[in-house]
Amino acid sequence: MAYISFEKNGPEYQKLWDTMKVIRDDKELTRLASKITLSKVIYQKVEQETGVPWQMIAVIHEREAGEQDIGRWLCVLHNGEKIVGTDKKTHLVPAGRGPFHDWFSAAVDALRLQGFDKYNNWSIARVLWALEPFNGYGYRNKGLRSPYLWASTNHQQLGKYIADGVFDAHVMDSQIGCAALLKYLDFGKTTPPPIGPTVPVIRPTEPVDEVKPFGWVDTFLAIIKQIFKGK
Repeated sequence: MAYISFEKNGPEYQKLWDTMKVIRDDKELTRLASKITLSKVIYQKVEQETGVPWQMIAVIHEREAGEQDIGRWLCVLHNGEKIVGTDKKTHLVPAGRGPFHDWFSAAVDALRLQGFDKYNNWSIARVLWALEPFNGYGYRNKGLRSPYLWASTNHQQLGKYIADGVFDAHVMDSQIGCAALLKYLDFGKTTPPPIGPTVPVIRPTEPVDEVKPFGWVDTFLAIIKQIFKGK
């Protein structure tokens, strides 16, 4: 697939990310992000093999296979077909991939097929740029922002492909979009500046009563006087 230029379109993705507001229920997204994080080690294994950020792999998995496959690992990353562990090849686009005996090998194949393993600078703009053609440029060709990316945010627009090549202008995509979920997985989060060295606070000391020199002599003479008085 021929990608649109990242150099030309990267700023567009960055601007949309910077102005994005998630309009989905916070509890739903937090719950889903927590479920994904429990399987973080599986996604990180694929990241180590391909260099693709684990959060990006996770949101593709959720969009293509649905939440139900997180922890089940039966659906291929390519298109969500439930063929892992069978002798079947993919039937949908991209057709003819496989068979795959485990989810890991299927995920690696899907990412390498897109050429994602050749990139090493995964900014949020590049992640969004790469995610859009994973689902196709059909929306862009219609002058629309892809709900694959922007569903559940203020950038989503009406219209959805309800099947391969079948577009319905009156349907709103109800799935969680990749960008919203990436935000809840803390991808693209600004790192706070390092904290500088702590400057110790010097507190004023308590006032100390002045000790008169030879004060013990006066005390001793007073005691002697009391002794002689008593005689």
